[in-house]
Amino acid sequence: MKKIELNKRVKEYKSLFIKKPDIPAARFGKSMYIQKQHHERISHIVHIIGKSEITMYEYISNVLEEHFKAYKEEITNSFIGQKIY
Repeated sequence: MKKIELNKRVKEYKSLFIKKPDIPAARFGKSMYIQKQHHERISHIVHIIGKSEITMYEYISNVLEEHFKAYKEEITNSFIGQKIY
């Protein structure tokens, strides 16, 4: 991959994920467990790439927000015909 293209992708990554999300503080969220290796990787991303300017909660929220945007149609279509309680 060319260095210019890589730099562009790094900037895009940071603009999507290394930012303060428009969400309430973590204290209004829910707790959950994640695998140790994911926790360690996210921790490194937040501290090194994010320069400790965002929290793990904020990073994970950004990742999930982009996932839901990218796969909105697929997720919606998966609910068709399913019983939801």
